[in-house]
Amino acid sequence: MEAVTAAIREGARSRAEIRERTGLNASTLDAVIHHLERTGRLTLEELGSACAGGSCNSCIAAKANGATCATRGNGPVALVLTKNPPA
Repeated sequence: MEAVTAAIREGARSRAEIRERTGLNASTLDAVIHHLERTGRLTLEELGSACAGGSCNSCIAAKANGATCATRGNGPVALVLTKNPPA
């Protein structure tokens, strides 16, 4: 988990970039992100409600994350670390 939070702090902007920096596979990274979100250490903030190109996987953000917008049900998101996670 610390490697993932460090990658985000250091400026990783996509799941693909986090995977590259940490060496984690996609399913492990998804589990870590889900855990960080559940425990309040990370929030996912929507950047838009749909792909700009009008169809899923047409935007670079979806392709960079290795998924389509339909995977989440919305457009791309920002991974934002929280300053004070709940106790």
